[in-house]
Amino acid sequence: MLQSLCDKLNCDINSLNDVFLGTPAPAREPGFEPRIFQEEKPRLKPVTKKGLFARLWPPMARQIDARGERCKRNYEHRLREWLEAKQAFEKRERERQRRETELVWNDLDTMSAVLNEHLRYIPWLQGTYIDFALGEHLKTIAIDIQFPSVERIPAIEWSIPVKQLKVTKRVLSTTRRRQIYKDYVHGAGVRALGEVFRRLPTVDVALLSGYAKWDRSLMANAHSCIYSVIAQRSGWEEINFDALNTVESASVLDRFNLRRSMTETAVFRPIEPFNVKDLEQAADEARPILHSQTTKRHPSATADVEA
Repeated sequence: MLQSLCDKLNCDINSLNDVFLGTPAPAREPGFEPRIFQEEKPRLKPVTKKGLFARLWPPMARQIDARGERCKRNYEHRLREWLEAKQAFEKRERERQRRETELVWNDLDTMSAVLNEHLRYIPWLQGTYIDFALGEHLKTIAIDIQFPSVERIPAIEWSIPVKQLKVTKRVLSTTRRRQIYKDYVHGAGVRALGEVFRRLPTVDVALLSGYAKWDRSLMANAHSCIYSVIAQRSGWEEINFDALNTVESASVLDRFNLRRSMTETAVFRPIEPFNVKDLEQAADEARPILHSQTTKRHPSATADVEA
């Protein structure tokens, strides 16, 4: 019970790590994850049985009959509404399935909408913003993530002392909050890249840059870039996504072409991010490996997500 209480009190901190741990494995073929209609089907309440007194006194019998008729009409009305809502939900699911398994191959608007929808389900730290742009041939994507300052990290952590049956409150040190922030900003980057390589089968190379608001502990100016990484699908497929709980989020990005200036105590310094030319160059280098994948030409696109 104490552990459950402790986990509940620490839910804000734990949810930051869930962003990283929820990263899906990549896929060459788009998959569809059906959702369940959550609304419970209405039930007809049992009809009140007529007792001896109701059988002997007609007015009471009529009241029971009238009440039963009202319950039946109310049930039929709620059932119609439920069926209509269920049918509308199933129609949206069929449309979503078509978008995520067929149109996502070559329709620009669909690709942006699909990625947008899945990014919105991620439990971002409040104040996180994402912007992305699909490149020519729909084989590349550039993503910018604007993170809030480290001050948004919860300042209190709850724990259970050894051999004591109580929950204690501890104020987190600045260093500890920076470490949590480091894990979050890297984990958020991994999650965003994971959604790209899972939802958009035509994308081979992704450029992701993370920006932070002004914070003295970060030694960064307003919206300074704190890391920038170029990741290839081929390298992303080598990651064991079933073992994410055994590694740090930062180590995943370390596998790729990463620019970052960070101290051991998680103090970031501004860096110059990769640009579109760097992305296109990386894509050219990856094409000999991925030459078998072909898509139709489309102009670039942009979309925004606000946590």
